[in-house]
Amino acid sequence: MPPSFTEGGEKVFDVLIVGGGQGGLDITFQLVRERVNNILTIGMADSDLEGPWNTYARMPILRSPKEVNGAGLNIPSLAFQSWYEAFYGLKAWNKMGKTPTNLWAKYLVWYSKVLNLPVRNKVRLDAFEPFQDIQKVSLTCLTTNKKIIFTRKIVLATRIETSGEWRSPSISSKISKEFWCHSSEFIDFDSLAGKHVAVLGAGA
Repeated sequence: MPPSFTEGGEKVFDVLIVGGGQGGLDITFQLVRERVNNILTIGMADSDLEGPWNTYARMPILRSPKEVNGAGLNIPSLAFQSWYEAFYGLKAWNKMGKTPTNLWAKYLVWYSKVLNLPVRNKVRLDAFEPFQDIQKVSLTCLTTNKKIIFTRKIVLATRIETSGEWRSPSISSKISKEFWCHSSEFIDFDSLAGKHVAVLGAGA
């Protein structure tokens, strides 16, 4: 697509992908394969903490079979199996049952780096609104300051967070934070030993 600029001379991205986790990386790579290169992917977390894998995904292994090819988009050299065998060997692959969650997180970090995907971490989407025939986007760079960019299209690859913010019961505002935490936060499980614990919510 031909380069585009606003009347004020600001660059206009073709696509802004919001979310630097697995879904955002897959979409970014597919756009690059389609020769759509004027794109930007943003995520609020550090590269090794994008998605749930090293934060609120508490399971030690993934539920899907280890042979499932997701992020590789059917390119054998980008498959998780290829990455795993290169680091740990074929015998280790054959011996492994299902994929350890922490290794899947490491694989996704490698995937993003080896493909040199245009991902910017520690950047938060604040708002977007129509601007002429494109979108005006307000961002906060968590290490610097606020910024305005422009883009033709926006893809929200934020998965569970797309439907809104993490919520806690209203009564939690009356209780000291040392006594409760949300499942999306870091939980020091060792500190709960010997205590009575209540869990609100019957999801996974």
